[in-house]
Formats: sequence, C-alpha cells, structure tokens
Amino acid sequence: MSANATVTASDFWSSLRGAVRLVYDEVVPVSVISLGTSLLLFPLVTIGPACLAAVVTMSEIAHRRGSASGRSERERLRSFPSAIRRYFRAGIPFSVLIVFTALNLVTYVLLASANDSAVFWFGAALALYTLIIVVALTFRAGSLLADAGADTDELPGTRALLAQGVDVWLQSPWYSAIHLLVVAFILLVMVLLTPAAMVLLAGSLAALEVVVYEDLAGDGAATFFEENDS
Repeated sequence: MSANATVTASDFWSSLRGAVRLVYDEVVPVSVISLGTSLLLFPLVTIGPACLAAVVTMSEIAHRRGSASGRSERERLRSFPSAIRRYFRAGIPFSVLIVFTALNLVTYVLLASANDSAVFWFGAALALYTLIIVVALTFRAGSLLADAGADTDELPGTRALLAQGVDVWLQSPWYSAIHLLVVAFILLVMVLLTPAAMVLLAGSLAALEVVVYEDLAGDGAATFFEENDS
C-alpha cells in the first residue's frame, strides 16, 4: 500500500498486523514512550506535546529500522524528550482540546447519572466519540510534523494540522473509520487495565498511527520491515 495506490477498508487489517509487529520489535522504546506520556498526563498542559512527541519518535524509529542511519538504543530513547521540547508549543493547543473534550465527557456522564436522562447519556456518547476523534487527530498531527521534518524552521499551525489530518482521513473514509474504532477499543482496554496502559498505551497508539499514516500517505509501511525480511 502506498500514496499512489487505493487503500481500502480491508487493507486496515494488514496495517494493524504491521503495527503489532512494530510494537513487538520495538517494545523497549514503546514502553519508555508510554511511561513518559503517562507521567506527562498529570500536568495536563503536557498531554499534547507528549502525544506529538510519541508519534514523531516512533516515526523516526520505524523509518530508520535496519538502515545504516539507525541509532543506538540510548540515542533512540533520548529522542523522545528532545521531541517534547521541540513540539511543546505546537502541542499546547492539542492539550487544550483533549482536556476540554474530556471535561465535557465527565460533565455529561455526571449529569446523566444524576438525572438518569437519555438526553444526557446521548450527549455523553457524543462527547466520548469527540474525545476519540480529538486524540486520533492529535496523533495524526504528530505524523504530519514528522513528515515535515525536524529541520523545518516554521511548524504548521494547529488549524493547518487539523485540516491536513482530516484530508488524510478522507483519502479512505472506511479505512479511517475502522482505525478510529480500533483506537477506541485500545483506549478502552488499556484504561480498564491501568498498568498495561502505563506501559503500552501511548507507544502502541503511536506505532499504529505511524503504520496507518505511512499506508495512507506514504510509501507503505511494508518498507519498515523489508530489511528484516530479507
């Protein structure tokens, strides 16, 4: 799959297998990224920068797999905090979006529980869907920033990142819809299994995003594994 080929909904399962393989092969950086992101959830303002940095770091790791430009494990782990510093300002608006939609969800759940109202439960469901979309768009913004390159002097603005993220989704709507459902499932399972969420959630979502974006807008995630398969 590549940017020059039509990506269909059924192709997503190949992308998912690629993401699972990437997580398995790179479990150490995935765990470090996940733990770091989990710790950075509590200041709230750092949620967005951490999500962007998680994707940028996983994208760099995936693209350098098996190449002569590959880095040592220590250098790869250092790239995560470096990416947080670089994309801190770019990530703050995404922190605001995530916190706002999360608070909106909590408010609707509390109102629905107190009033046992179908209207409020419907609002809670919409708020949950909105939160999932915002989280997925934040990770997609990380892919777009990684695609722009670390040497870019002027980073794309939040509005441009959101618009480009939606444009990539619309290249294959059904493929993207399945991606969102899988993101929701991963979030649900990991939240229920809190220790697993701390160790795997952010890194796994970042790995999935990197593979999905490469299949939708790049040369295809199969290029990540060619050296290892040869």
